[in-house]
Amino acid sequence: MSTPARTTNVHQRFLERAREAPDAVALTGAVQVSRAELAAACAAVQRASAGHDRVVCPLEPALDLLATFIGVGAAGRTAIVPDAGWDPARGAEALGAIPGAATVPVDVGGQEAEPAVVVDPRLPFYVGFTSGSTGRPKAFVRGHRSWIETMGTAESAFGLSGNRPILIAAPLSLSLGLWAACQALWLGSAAVVPRRLSPHAIAREIEVSRPGVVVGVPTLLVATARLLERGGPAQSVERVLLAGQRIGESGEAAILSAFPSAAVHDFYGASELSFVSARRVGSPSVAGGVGHVLPGVEVSIRGDGAAVGGAGEIWVRSEMLFDGYLEGEAIVRGPSDRGWASVGDMGRLVDGELVLEGRGDQMYVVSGVNVFAEEVETALRAHPGVSESCVVGRPDEARDLRLVAAIEPVDGGADERELRAWVAARLRPEARPREYAFLPAIPRTSSGKPDRSAVREAVATGPQAGRAQGT
Repeated sequence: MSTPARTTNVHQRFLERAREAPDAVALTGAVQVSRAELAAACAAVQRASAGHDRVVCPLEPALDLLATFIGVGAAGRTAIVPDAGWDPARGAEALGAIPGAATVPVDVGGQEAEPAVVVDPRLPFYVGFTSGSTGRPKAFVRGHRSWIETMGTAESAFGLSGNRPILIAAPLSLSLGLWAACQALWLGSAAVVPRRLSPHAIAREIEVSRPGVVVGVPTLLVATARLLERGGPAQSVERVLLAGQRIGESGEAAILSAFPSAAVHDFYGASELSFVSARRVGSPSVAGGVGHVLPGVEVSIRGDGAAVGGAGEIWVRSEMLFDGYLEGEAIVRGPSDRGWASVGDMGRLVDGELVLEGRGDQMYVVSGVNVFAEEVETALRAHPGVSESCVVGRPDEARDLRLVAAIEPVDGGADERELRAWVAARLRPEARPREYAFLPAIPRTSSGKPDRSAVREAVATGPQAGRAQGT
């Protein structure tokens, strides 16, 4: 671990770097801000946070979000980061459930930084929200120490350094994007925040900023990579970090082609767990593997199937775990007394590599056989004509349940007969979708993952044209 022992609070390292090199660039892309300017904004938030236990971060601009996040931590308070994808009703509901959630002004008027408050590193400093792809998002709580351990682990596991900018192809409201921005500031790099989170805007920012590292949502980076393939690869990028979901062989090939000089890492984790495992894209890997467990992390596979080498629930123990979920004033359902936590993902260990089967709440029983949606989606995404897929269940009188595959085709379309032959060669009979629904675009959450609730509604109420069924 490369984290200095004296660093106990998240804000410390950045404020130290701001004093050492105040004119160095902290943020660029949508706005260019020096370390001194960001530190001054943090100081204003720190002063304004007095008397508030929890402060809601504004989502725009990036300067205000990061200044609030860092400044609230420097004041020894807890920053709440809403999800940028919420509609007003959902936002009001989620924030209304958190007692004492306040807002404070962000003043960038050049005031000198306040002395940071040294707080117990075990205390909460960050409340974020799960993406809620299958239901109501949950408010998770992180402490200073877990966040510091996360940045130290990333630095050593992925070979990150402070000599090149880090481009963030993810919303800063997500833990992935927020971590990437803080990681850049932690390392002494500039955080590159594109003006828009679109493939064209990201590709343009890569050309202008020439980042050394790109971190992002896999689906967004695959679309960006396909643009870069046509316009010329990004030779400046040395590292690409992917998180969130599998992208299939065609997606991985596109990223390797677009970033030919980069080491591409795909990591598994969760907002509640941080990093769990990682693999080098393009290196040999077991089918469905999400890499080897990272140093400092322990994994335990639990359940009836685990005893015979099968799939079970993935439990994780490390110094990077969250504190629990915030319900009213209470923090509940955190790690056990022995330090283990799970988010309900199912998997197994094969030759030392973690294989992710899917989530327990995304497992369907078809003709008496357990089928994970992610297993089917991974097979479909590997087809060159499929941009994205999402599998949901539908009641079926003959079989109790049938699998429906929603398909977002690549330009030129995906042929339904070809898809059936494709999955027949790769999946057991029970895992083959009985129905296909071709959608112009798969509904997504703000994290870029398929929104299963919206997909289920779309395939239930959408037009029958473009829908193919089989027996």
